[in-house]
Amino acid sequence: MALNIPELLHSGDEQLTLATLEYLLWHADKNPEFIFDQYLDSENTLIADTALFCMAKETVGNVILKSEYKLKERIEHRLSNTNVGINRLLLKTIGVSGFQDFYPIVLQNLDGKDIEITFGAIEAAGLSMHPIFIKKLVQLLPNKKYRQKVVEALHDYGPGILPILASLVRKRTIRLEVCRFIPLVMKSFKSKEAVHFLFLLFDDVDLSVRLQVVRALSDIRAERPTLRFNRFRVAAKIFEECRLYHQTLSAMHTQIIVSYRNRKKSRHEVKPDERDARSSLLELLERRLDAGLERIFKLLGLKYSQKDVQIAYLGLLSDKEEARNNAIDFLDNLLTGSLKQRVLPIIEEATLDISSEEAIQKIKHSIPTEMECFEQLVQVPDLKVKLAVLYLIGKQGDNRYVPLLRRFTAEEDPKLRDFAQKALQEIEATIPS
Repeated sequence: MALNIPELLHSGDEQLTLATLEYLLWHADKNPEFIFDQYLDSENTLIADTALFCMAKETVGNVILKSEYKLKERIEHRLSNTNVGINRLLLKTIGVSGFQDFYPIVLQNLDGKDIEITFGAIEAAGLSMHPIFIKKLVQLLPNKKYRQKVVEALHDYGPGILPILASLVRKRTIRLEVCRFIPLVMKSFKSKEAVHFLFLLFDDVDLSVRLQVVRALSDIRAERPTLRFNRFRVAAKIFEECRLYHQTLSAMHTQIIVSYRNRKKSRHEVKPDERDARSSLLELLERRLDAGLERIFKLLGLKYSQKDVQIAYLGLLSDKEEARNNAIDFLDNLLTGSLKQRVLPIIEEATLDISSEEAIQKIKHSIPTEMECFEQLVQVPDLKVKLAVLYLIGKQGDNRYVPLLRRFTAEEDPKLRDFAQKALQEIEATIPS
């Protein structure tokens, strides 16, 4: 292989150059200085930067060796070279070196426009394992092109990062959009500690965060089937999800009834804006029911065989009535005790076809009034549902809902305040002066 060393080093491929230098250092016995002396000042920027990166790795945790190699001075010298810009390798060198004086350079390039440079900054942050980068890293999670690299970098911090991530979500010191990706990072640890902190996030007020949590737990169970889950805790979460599902389903039935009645009225009696607002709320509730059903079945998969639960879930989603009935029968045999009593009625109700007039007449007696429906929905931990309800109330122009709206004019969330105030203005505009 020695005969191919120059060719491999000058290949122009970063990974190949790194592998070659690591090979040379491995075979340098106790004299790595010889390799560094030979390549640190190479005219080839890739070779020189790779050698500097290898030196930084070689001196991790060894202050004396860093001083002997004059690592900090070498990094400063490289940064001062205006003829050669900052690249991915240099950022990684800063990260692994542990010299905090250079960390602002990494932070600056986490916002960079150059994808490769940003990748380097992400890797550098992970190599440093310094808390200063955590909040900045998680902000990149919604960006799909950086997501996997960010997950890997955060995983490099080790399990000690789990309580920090949980705190960011629970205290809402990061945007909700970012919170939804934190379970993905926790999942990467596939450990008992990860399961513990994921369960803490299951109490989150946002249902989309809960969905991501239960998906992460389900994936961990699939990859580590021997990992034990607290069955009582799982059962408690299933009961909670069943209650929420039933509440949402009742609200949806109410809206279907009102929508059905409105279809029988003339267009002059029901404004187009109100029809559209009600239609939007119905679509949103339908999506929430789908997500709720998924959460219930993912949780069931933590208690029972995931394969069996998945078969039943797919059967319930089938367009064929026979497949849905078979799935219900299968669950009837699979579930036991109080879980069976709670889950099965929910599943049976979820499979009802409520599109016909006959079906609507059947459910009329068991659903809440629209006032009760709105009161229930604004208690649901779902910002979009609350906003949709406030918007619909405004389009209805019914002053019976004024007390409900006034409760939200003092809300902390600016969107809720704004929607409530606009709805009040719309209702006030319909009252004769």
